[in-house]
Order: sequence, then C-alpha cells, then structure tokens
Amino acid sequence: MAKVVTIIGSGMMGSALAFPAAENGHEVRLVGSPLDNEIIDACIATNRHPKFDRDFPAGVKYYKVCDWKKAVEGCDFVIGGVSSFGVDWFGEEILANLDPAIPVLSVTKGLINLEDGTLISYPDYWRKNLLAKGIDRHVNAVGGPCTSYELVFHDQTEVAFCGVNTAELKMLKETMTTSYYHISLTNDVIGLESAVALKNAYALSVAMTVGLVNRHHGENAGLHYNSQAGAFYQATREMTQLMKIQNGSLDALNIGIGDLYVTVYGGRTRKIGILLGEGKTYEEAMDILAGVTLESLVVARRVAKAIYRKAELGLVSLAEFPMLCHSYDVLENGKDAELPWEAFTFDHTKWLKMTQLKGLVFDMDGTLVDNLEYHFISFDEYARRKGLTLLEPMSLKLNGMHSDDVFRTMLGEEQCKKYSLDELNRGKEEVYREMYRGHIEPLAGIMELLREAKERGVKCAIGSSGCRENVEFIIEGLGIADLIDVSISGSDVTHGKPHPEIFATAIERMGLKPEECIVVEDAVNGILAGVAAGCKCLAITTTATDEALANAGAAMCAKDFAGITIDGLNQLLNS
Repeated sequence: MAKVVTIIGSGMMGSALAFPAAENGHEVRLVGSPLDNEIIDACIATNRHPKFDRDFPAGVKYYKVCDWKKAVEGCDFVIGGVSSFGVDWFGEEILANLDPAIPVLSVTKGLINLEDGTLISYPDYWRKNLLAKGIDRHVNAVGGPCTSYELVFHDQTEVAFCGVNTAELKMLKETMTTSYYHISLTNDVIGLESAVALKNAYALSVAMTVGLVNRHHGENAGLHYNSQAGAFYQATREMTQLMKIQNGSLDALNIGIGDLYVTVYGGRTRKIGILLGEGKTYEEAMDILAGVTLESLVVARRVAKAIYRKAELGLVSLAEFPMLCHSYDVLENGKDAELPWEAFTFDHTKWLKMTQLKGLVFDMDGTLVDNLEYHFISFDEYARRKGLTLLEPMSLKLNGMHSDDVFRTMLGEEQCKKYSLDELNRGKEEVYREMYRGHIEPLAGIMELLREAKERGVKCAIGSSGCRENVEFIIEGLGIADLIDVSISGSDVTHGKPHPEIFATAIERMGLKPEECIVVEDAVNGILAGVAAGCKCLAITTTATDEALANAGAAMCAKDFAGITIDGLNQLLNS
C-alpha cells in the first residue's frame, strides 16, 4: 500500500531519501527548514535539488517551512533531514508539536556531551527534552556509509535503521528498501548513532594525511596510501575503544568503519582535512570553505571534550586517544596538522616472568548471588509505597552504578529534590532486604572457590556499589565472613562504577597491586571499572551478554563459578 512520507529538512541527505521513497510509489512531501527557502524555490521551479544532477522522481511535492503542519497531515511517517545545527530547532518546533503517534526517522548524525563526559545520541537528547514537556516519543535513526549524491545516482548502498520499536523499524524498511538501497535493522540505538557520529571526528585526521603529502611532496605527488592507511588504522582503533565506552555492538562499529571510509574519500570533511594538512589554519580553511556545512567539526569537538572530562574523572587515559586529542588541538589550539605517528604504535610483547595471583575482588549483586530481580521489584515496590513516579523502568544498563546515580536517572532531579538521596537509598534498600531475606543462594561454584582461595592464601574482597547494610546482609546470608578479607561498599567511596575507586580501594586495603588481582564482575560498568583499576577481569554472565562484557574488556566470560579454580585464574592472570 502506498504511503505518505514527509521529509522535513531539504538538505542533501534528506532530499536524497526522497528518491527511494518516491521510486517505491509513495507520495513524498519535501519540507524546507527555516534555512532552506531558496532550495525549495529551486525544487519547485526545476523539480531538482540545486546540488543534484537528476530530477526528483514523480510523486514529490514541495513545501516551505511555514507549511510544515500541512505537509504532515495524513502522513505515515516523518524523516528528519536537518543537520546537527538544526537539532534544537527540530526538537522544539517539529517534535514538540508533531502527533506522537507519527513515527520519525532521523538522518542527523551527532552526539551530545554531558557535564560528566557521557555522550548521548540525538534520539536520546530529543527524548529527554520531550519527556520534560510530557511527550513520550522515541525517534528512530539511520546510519551507515551513504553519500547523498551517490544515493541519488543509485549506487549500491548499505545502511542501518535503529530504534526501540521493532514494528516501526520493519515498516520503515519495507517503505524505503529498493534494489540499490539496502537496510539492516537494530535496536542498538546508542551503538549505531555513536559509531556513525564518531567517524566524523576521525575522518578529519585521515583526510589530513592527503594534505600533508601535498605539503611535503607537492600537489602533483599523487595519493600516498601508506599514510592514509596508517591513519585509518588508528582511527578504527580509537573508535573501537570509544564504542566499548558507549556499550555499542560490533555490527554498529563495523557500520561506523564503513561510514568512516566513505566520509574520508567522498565527504565534505575531506576538504577541510586536506586544507589543514596543507598547512592552513582552521580560520583560513573555514574561509576557503565558506558556506559548506561541516558537522564533523561539531562532533570532533564534543567527543574530545567528553574524553577529556572522563580523563579528569579517572575513567579513561588520554594516551588511548592520541588521534582524537590531536584533531582537537588542531581545531582549538592552532596546532600543526602533522600527525603524532609514533603515538599510534603499540608494544604487546611480554616478559616470561609469571605473576602470582594474590587477590580476588568480587562484585556482589549478580556475581556472588543472582539477585538483580529482587533489586528491580523492590525498586518498583518502594516507588509504589512512596508515591514516586519512575521516568523509565529499572534496567540492566543501571547495573553497577552508584545508587545515587540510579535514583537521579530513575526519578529525575525534581523528585530527588523532595527527598534526600540518603532517605531514598535507605528506604529502597530496606524494602530490598525485606523481600530478599530467606531467598539468598550462592551462585554455583562460588563457595568452593572462596574456600580454595582461603586454603591457598589468596585474599578475597568484595567491591560493591551497594550500601554497607546490603554488603553485610549478603555476607551474613551466605555465611562467608571468615572467607572475606576486605569489603568495600558504595558507602565507603565517592565514585560509583565505571569509576575504578571501589576496586582500587579494595586492592589497597588488601595490601596488593592491581596486576596481582583479578576482578570478578557481572556488569559492563563493573568490567570497565576493573579494567580502569588495572586488573584482569573475569565476567559472570548473569546480567549481560558475553559480547558486551568482552567489549568492555573482560578477559574471560563464564555463566557461573562451576569448574573455576585458583590454578585456572592464575593462568588467566598471565594470559
């Protein structure tokens, strides 16, 4: 059945999507943004976008922004075609006034950096702002290696649509798929949106190598592939690290790498990268490219600022991101574009001397006991008793976070202001202990491992984000007080996971070094904290997948402790 597709934002990518939609027999309504009046005038006059060399297919109608409400009447879905510079306008003018029942697919690529260094996607940014207005909407998004003019040319194109509503995604795919436009689907919104945004930050540096060749060897030297490939390798290496931080999937990363390729060799970012490589200052390059929209520079700055902030908080090392830091210095501080090539090398060789395992640091919830269900239902029960409104359901993404941060996420700042966080934490945990008492069971194999560790002189600690009362509750419930040398709770530290403070404190209290210890965790945030503390990590897959935990840095994954021995852990430590 033919559908009505309204595209708001008549830039190149939004306009290019009119081709597969109209060629599939659907009515397409192309609406300009406040900056697109001249484009819409040209489309009306010529039936062609000023940047394209082909006419629009039959079935495309044109509207100026003042008529956008008329253009969405009776439409089946909206495609948001604005650039990063129009994100706030699209959210405040369009999404805030659009019927929430109409699905939205966004082509805008980018990330928003929060105060704590967290990077969120545009769909998440829009959702939070809309929820504040009482509007419940999830926005779908498209990402992947696709230039607008090659899509118009019908070049074979592979992209992905992401969103939380699978039925909407399948409808969007059915509407837009053609013989040349191929669409994968995923619910990994943060992964896909992160990957296709991050490539913008790195395409800039790869393109600099072309300009550097021109500067050092002359404009007639031709393309040199060693330097481009070397920079491309480092770009994918850093993107991989960033995707681990974002908890994105491997498929999303691969799409981002494909998008990096097309951006380096066919995008606008290539132009400014070459100019910077040739020795132009940022200001000189921008003057030369006046009028060209460069979203990549926005993303590069935001991602760099986020990583610098995470480094300040002790969550990452800037040494892992030399290319990102270099690009930021070129843009912000006038640094020469010559890449720090030696910083891209690595040395993974090892001396044969074996390190003896001396300590194990166990997370508690989901690791010693499989109790996450009781935390979830006790949170709901406490909210019911207290008359609180949850902004989103309790989910595994919050696993391992400090309880203060969980309450801020679940309740929002306004509700948290009505009560002290101490009161909320105490109340919820009292309900949890009330509901879980009598149901405490050790995870398979953990008691045997703790006893073997005691016999062999391997110290054991608990490092949990839970409160002190919960830690003592589980220690008593399992009867393991004589097997635990140190216990650190969320009450004993300032920072929750993924900050390494909990594990670092436990290791220090045991009088050991990180390289002598293994952290045992079930949560992605916990694995990130263990890695940041300098430890090898064993992941227990009670609450997360093998892939997610391995991507976070786990050296080994197991469903429980059955068959795990101190000798085996010694081998893991030295693997």
